Amino acid sequence: MGFVSMLSKKGIQNRKVYIFGAGMEGVQAEYCFKDHVVIEGFVDNYVEGKTGSKAFDILKPEEVVKAKNVFFIVATSERSYEQVKVQLNHLGLKEFRDYIYWKLFGKKMVYLHGNCHMLVVKEMLNTSKEFVDNYGIYPLKCVQDIEEIEKNVIKNTDIIISQDIREDNSYGKKLSLDYLKELSPNNTKIIVIPNLFGMGKAFFPQDIPGSCRPIGEDFNGMFPHEDRIINECIEKGWDVERIVYEILNGCPIKKEEIEENLNSVFSKFKERIQKCDIDEYDFIVENYKKKQLFYDVGHPTNYLIKDMVIKVMHMLGIEDDCDENVVNLDGHEVLLYQCVSNVLGLKWTKEYLRQSVAGKRLASTMDVGEYVKEYVWWRNLDRA
Repeated sequence: MGFVSMLSKKGIQNRKVYIFGAGMEGVQAEYCFKDHVVIEGFVDNYVEGKTGSKAFDILKPEEVVKAKNVFFIVATSERSYEQVKVQLNHLGLKEFRDYIYWKLFGKKMVYLHGNCHMLVVKEMLNTSKEFVDNYGIYPLKCVQDIEEIEKNVIKNTDIIISQDIREDNSYGKKLSLDYLKELSPNNTKIIVIPNLFGMGKAFFPQDIPGSCRPIGEDFNGMFPHEDRIINECIEKGWDVERIVYEILNGCPIKKEEIEENLNSVFSKFKERIQKCDIDEYDFIVENYKKKQLFYDVGHPTNYLIKDMVIKVMHMLGIEDDCDENVVNLDGHEVLLYQCVSNVLGLKWTKEYLRQSVAGKRLASTMDVGEYVKEYVWWRNLDRA
């Protein structure tokens, strides 16, 4: 039994337990916990009426808190949980002591720490029945979306799965792996996985940092990085058709540069993973010619992430499989140049890019021609 599971059971002794959330998650929570705890009723900020197996009156949280001696199982979406957490803290309650997220109740708590890759890690872990039966993942926020690590959360965590985020990362020392380790109790198991961001540069040497042009709240826009080869073609006055022909049939990037780029990226990655518990170097070397492993410089494919997740589960004593058909990171997928594919001996091809619902494209499908057309249009917006 994990620390959170012990704490939650201890926390509800002689207390009245309410489910916070009268939606579908709330009904699920009642069904899951009905044989383990007596549910006194439901509370919700917005929904009124009755719900649950006993047609409970839906109360307001402020009413219930006044009665004292209550414990909330918060059954909402992860996004809503953050708002509920602020509300309950304001009412004088404390997380884990007085309330807990419903997917953590009675389980060992897992805390994921890292960039957007962890969104896929979370989804894959949750496709394993054995994992879900024993572990609950604390509502995930990526490092780019937080200012500091919450000490009370780490204090109550059983398992930490963290990328090897160095102290000199762009978000600050207090979001680094070393700082996370300082906050962690001695009995917390920490599994360090490689941060694969940047590894994709091995296959996309045309990529250069560019100026982001946001779409509403989406800071990255359509093309967060620039393509130096297409930029050079544009400066020469080439039209889209000629640029596409060069990408598919020309040799705009020299063989020596392609080989040196791959060797340099691989060498740096091999050195960096020495501090990781999960080693993906051999898997990448053995598979990069056979399978697409990266969508762009910073985002690995689910095929690669799945191997990492399976290794994590093995470290937890789980021999179960996981499903890679979850959300993916192809939102800003970039072109694989034919000359790069030829030099590196890649056996895989990609006719269409950015195929998932997350894919940033302006047309219904994006082949090489459409990619170049949209890139040229997007790049020239500033000049309009």
